[in-house]
Amino acid sequence: MLEGSDQAEGLRRMLASGRTRTIAVFGARSGCGSTSIAVNLGTALAAAGRSVLLVDEHFGPGNAANLLGVNIRRELRHAISGDSSLSAVVQGRPSGLMLLPAASGARALVRMSQPARGEVVTGLGISDGWCDIVLVDAQSPALGRRALLGAAVQEALIVLQPDPVSITQGYAVMKRLRREYGSDRFRALMNRAVDSGLADRAAANLTHAAR
Repeated sequence: MLEGSDQAEGLRRMLASGRTRTIAVFGARSGCGSTSIAVNLGTALAAAGRSVLLVDEHFGPGNAANLLGVNIRRELRHAISGDSSLSAVVQGRPSGLMLLPAASGARALVRMSQPARGEVVTGLGISDGWCDIVLVDAQSPALGRRALLGAAVQEALIVLQPDPVSITQGYAVMKRLRREYGSDRFRALMNRAVDSGLADRAAANLTHAAR
């Protein structure tokens, strides 16, 4: 099994093509609103005429599929196993956003060897540039969790709240993505700030911690 940056590089080949922008949305901690941000960002981009695939790495009632009102019968795991086509797994929404449920499938992919993963990716046709933007509602690597597809994207958007615990955990997410997966492009979004001044101070604290 590939580890760290080698593993992430193999997954990048799956997600990226020449014209596809790939962005992962990470929550600094549970309940910070990262899934809502991912869904709203994807919906807004789709409304602006972009072709957007939202990859949902999460299980449970608070995931992107639940927020979008999608009843999941198949997910990426079924396409990997050959039980379903990828087109049957991807759920189109009236907004134009496409949803790929991938909680089990992402875990299956990272356990594969690079050759096996390459065969799966070729068979699925994920890397042929059929969307403008791939958004991953990503499993956070904080608190010992393992980064999955989110570690393989071009950019990472980390959603925080303007409080010391969230800032500390957001920094921990950046540090782990940098150290273990070679990620070096981060953006921070301060959610639930009562005013721009509070958000600016929280961002300054995060910058200070990173330096």
